[in-house]
Amino acid sequence: MAGQAPFATVRAPITGARARLFTWLVHASVVVIALRAYRSPRSAWRALQHIRRLNGTLRGGEHGQKYYRCGPRVFWTPIVPQWPSRAFVRFVETILDRLQSFRPADVRLGSVIWAVSSRCPLDCEHCLEGDNLGEREHLTFEELEGVLAKFRDLGVVQVFFSGGEPLLRCHDVCRLMAGAGPGIEFTMMTSGVGLTLEKARQLRRAGLRSVQISLDHWDEGKHDRFRGREGAFAWARDAARNAGQAGLLVGFSLCAVRDFVNRENMWRYLELVRSWGGVYVRILEPRAVGRYAGRPVQLDPQQSELLWAVHDQVNTDPACAHLPRLSCPDYDRRALGCFGAGNRMVYADSRAEIHACPFCQGSVGNALTGDLASMVEGMRKRGCAASRTAPGVPQVLVH
Repeated sequence: MAGQAPFATVRAPITGARARLFTWLVHASVVVIALRAYRSPRSAWRALQHIRRLNGTLRGGEHGQKYYRCGPRVFWTPIVPQWPSRAFVRFVETILDRLQSFRPADVRLGSVIWAVSSRCPLDCEHCLEGDNLGEREHLTFEELEGVLAKFRDLGVVQVFFSGGEPLLRCHDVCRLMAGAGPGIEFTMMTSGVGLTLEKARQLRRAGLRSVQISLDHWDEGKHDRFRGREGAFAWARDAARNAGQAGLLVGFSLCAVRDFVNRENMWRYLELVRSWGGVYVRILEPRAVGRYAGRPVQLDPQQSELLWAVHDQVNTDPACAHLPRLSCPDYDRRALGCFGAGNRMVYADSRAEIHACPFCQGSVGNALTGDLASMVEGMRKRGCAASRTAPGVPQVLVH
């Protein structure tokens, strides 16, 4: 650590009275967007009441107010664009249209997790893309550009670059973002390998808003073993430092395996990523897919309940205001239903094959060569095979 620059100043969360003010402002902006969309106060009111009822089904609710400043915008969850922004407006419009259509009957999609690289220097024990990884990329830059154009035409407002390791295509990713046009928010899901300060600044200038760094243990040796490469922990630490100094929002992704899930590990992990400048943690429960296929890796109900209890405490207890905000997609799915399978999100692998989500794989076609809108529409009609389909509204739209 000697000679290295310090971490960027950890962003203190906005809580209390200031958070309530931001909540009111976000609510007000959603009302304005609804009125403009429907041109009818009655129709707008019905849609907004539906959103409010769905938000109220989740633990935390209106008491889970924790915002972070990111330049002139505020952030509160990785699955909603930063506010205020054109991407946020388009995001809300897409949700409202799914609830009560005000557009022509075209297919609209909210977000995509997109594996833009088929290369990776790690050997992670849970890798979802293991069958697609290799020494060469499956798609050229021009092919990636064509796929992004199709996503843009479907109204996508959030793109989560994944892999393999997307940083291995840093130059191509920068070109994609620079040519994407306004109204799309980009996040990079990365192990952090090779994220120098120069690259972080280059990505920020091209349009990246945040990085979601994979960190699966507070213990350096255990994280390195999970990722199959000595030095993986140090890469994640340095990536967080460099991203923060470049002005990127820093979040973390945790694959919470059975051996990890206990209170001591959770609290030590959260204190570590807070000290690294993290403002959120996305907690993923392991699934028997990818390299975990056929293995009994899913958490038992008591472990899931522990994760959700920690989620509620960290997001609502004033004593935990200094800790990063938590997001538990599996809890959200069980509470509201699935937002994948074309409902609001799809997964595109490194060959541009389209899947319901990273955990429910089974290609419905290739985005490069096929009709993406038809694929999404077909997925919606079939629904999610793993759970009921959500009504189209994400959990923390206006919390």
